[in-house]
Amino acid sequence: MDAKPRVAILTTFMGLPSGYGLVPVVLNQLRMLQENGYNPHLFTQERYNKKELEEKLPEGVVHKPLVPFMHLVEYGPMMERQKFDVPAEGVLEGGKAKTNFDAQVKRLVDGLEAPLSEYDVVITHDIVFQTWFVVHNAAILEIAKKNTDLRWIHWLHSGPSPRPANMVYPGSLRFCGMPNSVYVSPNESMTSKFAEMYNIPKKWIKVVYNTIDINKFYDLHPLSIELIKKHQLLDCDILCVWATRIDHYRGKGLAWPVRFVAQLNKIVEAKMLFCNSWSRGENAKNNMRLMRRQADEWGLPQDYLIFTSEMGSEWENGVPQKVVRDMYWIGNLFIMPSISETFSLAMAEAAACKNFLVLNEDLTVFHELAGDDAEYVGFGAHWGGQRIERDYKPNAEQFLMDRARELVEKFRATKPLQMHRKVLRRFNREWVFKNQLEPLILGENRSG
Repeated sequence: MDAKPRVAILTTFMGLPSGYGLVPVVLNQLRMLQENGYNPHLFTQERYNKKELEEKLPEGVVHKPLVPFMHLVEYGPMMERQKFDVPAEGVLEGGKAKTNFDAQVKRLVDGLEAPLSEYDVVITHDIVFQTWFVVHNAAILEIAKKNTDLRWIHWLHSGPSPRPANMVYPGSLRFCGMPNSVYVSPNESMTSKFAEMYNIPKKWIKVVYNTIDINKFYDLHPLSIELIKKHQLLDCDILCVWATRIDHYRGKGLAWPVRFVAQLNKIVEAKMLFCNSWSRGENAKNNMRLMRRQADEWGLPQDYLIFTSEMGSEWENGVPQKVVRDMYWIGNLFIMPSISETFSLAMAEAAACKNFLVLNEDLTVFHELAGDDAEYVGFGAHWGGQRIERDYKPNAEQFLMDRARELVEKFRATKPLQMHRKVLRRFNREWVFKNQLEPLILGENRSG
């Protein structure tokens, strides 16, 4: 197997402060690289906040404090000047500069050229864009010209600037296309304007979304992380989750969610997850076999029917409440077909996590609890001496397919549900890395 490319992320960071900005983007990239078998190195300024780096840098990431320290200088007001006369340390003594722009560039080149030669790919963030970093921009250009084997991926986190009609060096560096480089926009909308800004073909502007660290954002339980990864729970349109005991097959109506999700899966991609409890006995295990048989008969792939008890014998009598919450948070559909209930904590928990509710129309208690804030499908009822049996016309398959089509339309019309699923599917680290970032790291579509 070919060795993974050696990747460095080059920054001007002096620490890893909390809050929104470049830091969480870089930390997510480091984690993405690690999760996919890479050994990323992070370059920061030689003066740095040791406590922040020790506390927040992902374990295993190699820290390289090799970027020569210099105070940031706003070069924007000087962009029309032929020569920048600014101090190496970013301060003036008596109004006079201690050294000039070229000396700063030399310090950076001398400090970074040899260390960066050890890598295949270098990632930067806004360095080639922001006017604060023109001196770094100049150093990168010089290094890139000398080392043609080194590939660069330059992230652009700010809106594109109009390309000036008249430019002079070194201000012009901010608008020149770098050799051996691709540029990255976090969205497709700005790619044309970025191409105009750098006067390069649009095909060299790639799109890589910023990512949400779902595990950290939701504070997921380790078992939840394992479930998500093993069963690709984020990669579907509808994830139906039900936390229930499965030792009462008919009373709980356990077959109905499997059948319903099977019909949904013929329209969109849908999966069924049971956070099942009381599953150690033979009766419960037999019920699981019956549900898997239903999945086969109704056309739901076996890997789209998931039982948490199958993650290990220690989970057969139930998973921690935190795992239930996690699954409801990433799910979006709750189907409750029980024919006899006095209340439903599972329904309340699913609703608290903003799941779309489909409840048994034939149970009065559900109408009392949910009213018009749920969808209803008749599954029959047996309580208080009453028995309601359903005779589906023309058959159960067609009845549920009609309900499934109606439900999908309601989902598509519910924008928060749609956006929730889009974020989980397309802004998570695994999808972004495999579909957007790794192809760039592997050298696809170089600009020169």
